Amino acid sequence: MMFMVPVLIVALSMGIGVGAVSYVSDRVSGAFSYVLSAVIGGLIGFMCAVAYPEKAYDGGAIYGYLGAGVLSCLFLNHVMKWAKDA
Repeated sequence: MMFMVPVLIVALSMGIGVGAVSYVSDRVSGAFSYVLSAVIGGLIGFMCAVAYPEKAYDGGAIYGYLGAGVLSCLFLNHVMKWAKDA
């Protein structure tokens, strides 16, 4: 059962991130929505790094988690803006 806890943390953090980015992209316009999406992505990446602490802080893998969170949230914001304009 203990191996499921990190998976649940990652899944919940990604779900929260998707909801937050979709809310921000609908409510905030301009470049500020991208800044907020990057901040949300940083928080999501940090939460994913906390789920796997033995891997995240060994050899700088935390930067990979943070980068993946930020880039995925920025991409999702861009897709939401694109879909809204279509």
